[in-house]
Amino acid sequence: MRPLRTGRDAKARGICGGVVLLGLLLWSVAAWIGAEFLVVTTDLPHADAIVVLSGAKAYLERTERAARLFNEGRAPVVLVTDDGLLSSWSPTRHTNPSYAERAADELMRLGVGAEHIRIVPGVVSGGTHVEATRLRGYASSEHLKSVLIVTSPYHARRARWTIRRAFGGSGIEVGMAVTDHPALESCLWWMFPSGWNAVGQEYVKLGYYLVRYH
Repeated sequence: MRPLRTGRDAKARGICGGVVLLGLLLWSVAAWIGAEFLVVTTDLPHADAIVVLSGAKAYLERTERAARLFNEGRAPVVLVTDDGLLSSWSPTRHTNPSYAERAADELMRLGVGAEHIRIVPGVVSGGTHVEATRLRGYASSEHLKSVLIVTSPYHARRARWTIRRAFGGSGIEVGMAVTDHPALESCLWWMFPSGWNAVGQEYVKLGYYLVRYH
């Protein structure tokens, strides 16, 4: 009887292994769909201004995308919002510059002239909602008719929803461009802490915004 029992055990292990593999496959597909849902774009062939949303260390990827759009002639000016956070020590500035100042420096390094860069006045430390409200006020005061927002892919859906609501009735057209983010292009993003920081946390924030600002 031992061989028969061994055979049944092997079959059971095989079934369990198959179920686990199927579960991982289904979860990977669901994870990929979940990540892709956050990524939305609304193209504007031309805008009055490109806007780099604040995001601390995300400033590098966002300024790189904004500089590319500027150099393509998509807008005559690049706006940078300031979340008030300070970066690491800068030997050239002899201080801890804000991430907004870092973003402006990076834009210039990437070919955007200083005369084409504006840091939106005021600190937007209250998150995307405050940022959107402050941006609408600035855009209206400068008589802008269109803005092309640049942010990270995982932030795009919440940012577009929030900014469109803030800009409602203003007559200002809003476009959305996103940066490259390889982690979101893989169905295995959930295997890395950076993936959870991007996707997992963003779903929590999106849910909060839908309830808080609906």
